[in-house]
Amino acid sequence: MKSVPDKPWSGKDLGLLWEAWASEKSYKELMHLFPGRTWEAVRSAALYKFGRRPCGPSRAESVSIVLIRRLLEKKGPLTADEIAGETRIACRTVMEVLRFNCGSKFHVVDYKPSGRAKSKVWAVGGGESAPRPPRLTPIQISRRYHQRQREMKLQQGELVKSINPFSTALGLSRVPEGKRGRVFQTSMNLKDFDDEREAA
Repeated sequence: MKSVPDKPWSGKDLGLLWEAWASEKSYKELMHLFPGRTWEAVRSAALYKFGRRPCGPSRAESVSIVLIRRLLEKKGPLTADEIAGETRIACRTVMEVLRFNCGSKFHVVDYKPSGRAKSKVWAVGGGESAPRPPRLTPIQISRRYHQRQREMKLQQGELVKSINPFSTALGLSRVPEGKRGRVFQTSMNLKDFDDEREAA
């Protein structure tokens, strides 16, 4: 079988390569998964991406998969950063493991806001992953930015112009807090007005 020179490895190919690396079978028995590639190309790519294959029955699952699965079974769905912090595995390795095993051993259940982006929340088990929420439009990003700027100024006690009174009534924005100026108090008693008119 002739190999295609410098044939790139797609995400699907890397997932198959990971399964072949973790399998009990030899690469020669799994060459049907990699059409257009030689045994040497598959072995070299697996060695470069994942290192040497473990020996014995532990080959079926790597240590990273076991640790990630145990953590998710214990604490529930987590993001890749949270998994890396708990297991002390490199975040890049965690993301590769989750991506290669997405749909078979792990799946995405939700998306968690993380700065301007949204991080995937992973759970144990195969199945379809939750669809990625649509990206914010430039107008929505601009509105969120100006809203955060207003909230920061309100927290610092600064006066903010163009505050919508309806949003304040709905609790969407805070009323500015600062030093009061001169306060004029007017009586609401009609008799007082009559006395003022007679005095005038």
